[in-house]
Amino acid sequence: MGEEQTKDETFGGRTPTGAPGEIPEGEGGPRSSQELRAWTLRTLRNLGIAPRRAFGQHFLTDARALERILRCARLPRESTVLEIGPGLGTLTEALVRAGHRVIAVELDRRLIPFLRKRFSPEDVVIVEGDALAVDFEALREEYASGRPVHVVSNLPYQIATPLLLRLLSLTPPLASLTVMVQREVGERLLAPPRTRAYGALSVVVAVYARVELCFHLRPGAFTPPPEVDSSVVRLLPYPEPVVPRREEREAFVEFLFGVFRHRRKTLANNLRYLFPDRETDWGAWLEARGTSATVRPEELSLSDYLELAQDLGLVRESS
Repeated sequence: MGEEQTKDETFGGRTPTGAPGEIPEGEGGPRSSQELRAWTLRTLRNLGIAPRRAFGQHFLTDARALERILRCARLPRESTVLEIGPGLGTLTEALVRAGHRVIAVELDRRLIPFLRKRFSPEDVVIVEGDALAVDFEALREEYASGRPVHVVSNLPYQIATPLLLRLLSLTPPLASLTVMVQREVGERLLAPPRTRAYGALSVVVAVYARVELCFHLRPGAFTPPPEVDSSVVRLLPYPEPVVPRREEREAFVEFLFGVFRHRRKTLANNLRYLFPDRETDWGAWLEARGTSATVRPEELSLSDYLELAQDLGLVRESS
């Protein structure tokens, strides 16, 4: 019993005081999923913190999943890594142990003192802020010193889509993004045309990057468990987006979201709503390529939409 108690109550070989905000010193951490789950619950209790649904706080407590995330990320040695929503720092620690330097952006100010005490500033830079508002360009300039930046993160699910698009639009592009998202979002990122999951997000992300599926996770991998399955995906941004000019790219992205706004309507109906005075133009495009007037938005590929946007003058042909 004494041995079991020591194992349960230690982290890195030290016994926690249990005082809010205090963590044990030293290297290391829980090794098994059972230990990690117990440590997570105990640490939240000691800090007097209840996970907030508004922040999408579901702490990863599957030790094997941590290893799989790192394998999927395939980071070069001593990489600079951007992590959004580090929580208690479980993934952060795994990254540091692998020899990487982390820039961690955390919205929940209750966790900031804990994270700053847990990690050395030489290993982890803790930035308090909203990932949808933080100046990532400034962070990269200040802490990456011109080196490539990789994203490895369990993204807050309620902001995953706008955050991904924000990260993908950075110039120069990020080196890679290995992120955990709601499985439904992961399926949309990976979906090909003419499938149920295919939509605006599928096409827009394809403008910026290639997407790979790493693996799926059940709710039990988290504490507290979410109500949905999760997916880990890896995005590899192109050296230059498919639409290289920023203003045209922004117009193209807006066009894509507009086309898919009413999925149950035909492409012609959606184009009529977006361009009521240009039916002759887009109608001629549909006719020229032999496309039926009843075709739906999910039946066209990125190259189709790019051709249509060029025909409408939204995007110039690349030289």
